[in-house]
Amino acid sequence: MKGKIKRFYRVIQWFAIGVIAAGIVAGWAVPAIAQIGPLPQLDDFNRVTQTRIKAKPCGNLFCATVTLDNRDLFEIAASPTIEADQSQSFAVKRRVEYIETILMSIVASVDDPETLQIQVGTRNNETVVYAPEQPQLQDQVIVTVTQFDSLYHGKPKKALAKEWRDIIREQLRRSIAERQTFQEYFWNRKLPFTLLFLMLMAGSSWLLLRAQKLIRREAELVQSRLFSDSDTAEPPAEPPPESSSEWGFSHLWNRLPRILPAQQKQIVQFLRQVAQWGQIFIWLGGFAYLLYYYPETRAIGVALGEVPLALLVYYLIVVAAIKISHFAIEYYLQDWVEQSTLKYPNSRQRFLSRQTTYTDALKGLASFISYLIGFILTLNTLLSSIFNTPLTEILTGVGVIGFALTYVFQSAIKDVLSGCLILWSDQYAVGDVIGVADKVGLVEYINLYITQIRSPDGNLITIPNGSISVVENLTKNWSRVNFTIEVAYDSDIRKAMQIIKDVGEKMFREPPWHHLILESPQVLGVDAVSHAGMLVRVWITTKPLKQWEVGREFRCRVKEAFDREGIRIGIPQQTIWHQSYHHLLDGNGHKGEEFSASH
Repeated sequence: MKGKIKRFYRVIQWFAIGVIAAGIVAGWAVPAIAQIGPLPQLDDFNRVTQTRIKAKPCGNLFCATVTLDNRDLFEIAASPTIEADQSQSFAVKRRVEYIETILMSIVASVDDPETLQIQVGTRNNETVVYAPEQPQLQDQVIVTVTQFDSLYHGKPKKALAKEWRDIIREQLRRSIAERQTFQEYFWNRKLPFTLLFLMLMAGSSWLLLRAQKLIRREAELVQSRLFSDSDTAEPPAEPPPESSSEWGFSHLWNRLPRILPAQQKQIVQFLRQVAQWGQIFIWLGGFAYLLYYYPETRAIGVALGEVPLALLVYYLIVVAAIKISHFAIEYYLQDWVEQSTLKYPNSRQRFLSRQTTYTDALKGLASFISYLIGFILTLNTLLSSIFNTPLTEILTGVGVIGFALTYVFQSAIKDVLSGCLILWSDQYAVGDVIGVADKVGLVEYINLYITQIRSPDGNLITIPNGSISVVENLTKNWSRVNFTIEVAYDSDIRKAMQIIKDVGEKMFREPPWHHLILESPQVLGVDAVSHAGMLVRVWITTKPLKQWEVGREFRCRVKEAFDREGIRIGIPQQTIWHQSYHHLLDGNGHKGEEFSASH
């Protein structure tokens, strides 16, 4: 396993080196390409790799943002495209693409940002923002202010054109200056910063590797404590170090004195996962930042950090939320059991059963909520990046579908509400034996949706919580042996009851059974008299789930005591009356007239 982890980190490191090398080469590419005319310019590469243009509906129009070096400039509007083979946002996207192409060509052509001139004028009776003829630049229109732009922004064309002129001029000068600074100060500023940043990434990665070793050592210590607490487990082959204070774990455990070794193991595993994913986050985030640092590769850095880095962050958030919520649930429920046991010492077992039940249900709920949030964030990111459609716009159009889904899943909602009521009112918990309708069994699992019970035949029965209206709990707080026996009529009934009472008292005083029987057995007396005998009823109050064990032993002892004292068990009796017909025969033994008539 260690070898696989090392190979994984080696692959990540070589991938990092490759991406960084590409970033450095991108920095050198500007002066190199400037000397070779026929080759494509790096700005063309930047335009190809730019983030996909995102359009959105705004009333009856479609709007999109014009960007330069992945910085937002202003929004333009256009009417929906009516061509059947094009999307409705095609027109506004085409306008954005044209404007951004003109802006990038100006950045690539002009050397001195201070001499750049951007003006507002009229061309073909349309208000435009244009770059007049000047050194290194021909006269060209940058953007035409349309009536749709004026309508969307709520401003006259002339005022809107002046506003856009100032924005365009400022951002063009900024982009040109960035490229000049890059070329001028690459060796004494840009490259040293890149190397320093790489050293910082490598140092952070090394610290995480050291942290992983310390966490692995603490995991061995926790595992050894688990082995020492277990009676059946074998000790580890190599005992770990005896001190865990190297990285402050002892202080952590001292601040959380009530956590169990199993919970300590969960914390250590979570920290180990954080350290492992931290390595990927450092290299991926570092690459994205370095690529964004250089103007020519900024679009690649944005693309690398926009989706992959966002998805990684979402994953880490979901994992952290699940781990932290599960630990918090276990920790606070354990504290709740301890506090409740102080108030009700005789109900500790009941609170432990409720702790198990609440832990499973709340963990399932926390995991569901965490996964749902992660799914929504991931879906929103993918829809925005790939289909240019935010999730909010999709959700606004599915109101009717949501209502229909509510109707379809009303049974699931009913199950959840019933599950909440079951847990809140403590109707039953894991470990109880319950009866629901004609099903009886041991509760093995319960959450907000279903309850699973194990029948005496070993069958696992799953019952939706919404279908549970009446439940019979056979083991809540305490249980009872309802013992009945029929004594024969010719036996001394008072002697029989005394024998039963003596057997119960003796069993109640014996150490193995004294802890299972809560109070002295009660001989209620003769409950019924029938043809089978006299029915004697006895009640024995036991701990939960112990009534069957106590009842089997008690029945065996009563049978043995009855045999010794000569008390017979009642047997069903029936009296048969027989009437002779000899008086209906004549002297010769033949049937008489009366017999023949009656026959």
